Amino acid sequence: MIRTAVIIAAGNGSRFKEFYRPEDFSKPLLKVGGRTLIDRIISTVQGYGIDRFIVITGFNHHLLEAHFSDRHDLDIQLVYNPDWQKPNGLSVLHAAPYIEEPFLLLMADHLFNPSILHRLDDVELDHDEALLLVDHHIEAVYDLDDATKVKLNGRLIADIGKDLSVYDAIDTGIFLCTPAIFTALHCASAQGKYSLSDGVRQLASLGRMRTLDILAGYWQDVDTPEALALAEARLHLFLEPTIPQPEFETSPVSAIPLVSRPSLSA
Repeated sequence: MIRTAVIIAAGNGSRFKEFYRPEDFSKPLLKVGGRTLIDRIISTVQGYGIDRFIVITGFNHHLLEAHFSDRHDLDIQLVYNPDWQKPNGLSVLHAAPYIEEPFLLLMADHLFNPSILHRLDDVELDHDEALLLVDHHIEAVYDLDDATKVKLNGRLIADIGKDLSVYDAIDTGIFLCTPAIFTALHCASAQGKYSLSDGVRQLASLGRMRTLDILAGYWQDVDTPEALALAEARLHLFLEPTIPQPEFETSPVSAIPLVSRPSLSA
């Protein structure tokens, strides 16, 4: 049974810079339905049995540290990536010293319906494999131009990237990994390639990068103010937490002040 989740929470959320004061901003602490993105993700995967969390921080890392400082109910380790401005594969590599077993790899700004995780119930990975949950409902993906596209060879990844012109599915940002992903990222880094997609391509070149369709599951990348508004509008349909969570005092740093916010009809 998978017990550990690695959550990448290092970026600076540059597309929100016109709406928030940089010194107060941490994208994982943006709120949807009164709860932060990262808290929603944690509660969702807790419902799947995950009870250990490794959060890779970067930009304004002290805000996340303050946010979790009183969460003594969580087995959570925050790991700072000083190279957070570089591609996200380096953030994933910062989790390597803490991982010896299969784990979930998640993005702090990707919300998803709990039903998606149950697609993994019967999955067994070999020690040198990884798996990406993908969305074949391409026409339903919000902000498709910015989405990471996946070209398939059966259920194996043939290629991945934002700029693919021919593709079969969309990367949901939800991975089931073995430590083989770290080996792949090291190999890619030795070639001067540092993104998570570069590591995925490395595994794909060996025929060891599998996929699984999320079917009717819903997910959303909250990467822009418009996407945040859409997630808020659709929360009641797709993103309710799976288990009741205790109320905690919200630290001042997690109540990110909003300068202005665009509206978007659902």
